[in-house]
Amino acid sequence: MPDLFFGDNSSMTAMVAASISRTAKSLARRAPAAAVEPPAPLDVSEVVPEDVRQWAQMADAEAEQCIWRLLQRGMTAEEVCLEVLTSAARRLGALWMDDGATFVDVTLAVTRFQGITHRLGPHFSSTAEPGSRGRALVGAVPGEQHTLGLSMVAEFLKRDGWDVVLADATRDTATFVSPLASEWFDVVAISAAHDRTEKGLGRLLSNVRRRGRNHKVKAIIGGRLVHENGGLAERIGADGSAPDARAAVELARSLVQGV
Repeated sequence: MPDLFFGDNSSMTAMVAASISRTAKSLARRAPAAAVEPPAPLDVSEVVPEDVRQWAQMADAEAEQCIWRLLQRGMTAEEVCLEVLTSAARRLGALWMDDGATFVDVTLAVTRFQGITHRLGPHFSSTAEPGSRGRALVGAVPGEQHTLGLSMVAEFLKRDGWDVVLADATRDTATFVSPLASEWFDVVAISAAHDRTEKGLGRLLSNVRRRGRNHKVKAIIGGRLVHENGGLAERIGADGSAPDARAAVELARSLVQGV
């Protein structure tokens, strides 16, 4: 007989191992599943400055670190643009109107937001081939300088598969519509912020359709002027309006491709 402690005990070892395995499997079947705690909701105020004027005062590295922490904690690039940057820009605009922020504060902060939006580009989710949706011209009414929303619209359209061209809105209507006369575009997205530009927006749309190669180009409008004047799109002959960049993409899709 083999010595159970010091001799050849391979048979006994196999029996013990089999018994332990059966016991472990039995316990595993009876053990309740460990409860998985849902992740705590992200409190954006813990990451970004509560006073939006601080966006103008902080260093570039500090501002980008705020955005990086949001991405690390689960926010998408789209959510950062729409829920953080756009919200902060609107609050800054309201403060400026109420003399709570200076023109320099607003300009510095919005310029910073534009840079962040551009650098967030590679983080946008996209499965579409570039240019597969169509071509879009994006610009502001000539003479306007508030272009943060347009920067976001351009980035969102690019990631959705649109070939995007930025219109030159620094000079006049002729300069804005120049690309439309020589190239084919499916969509034109125009932003207007000031009340005084309503007539100019209407004239611009008329020139877009009259002088462009595609006389049936779809026109989308947005910006503060549009948000504060319900029915403006219908009055001036636009095909629709969008409150933000995500809605602009969805509207462009539906107008051009019916999706």
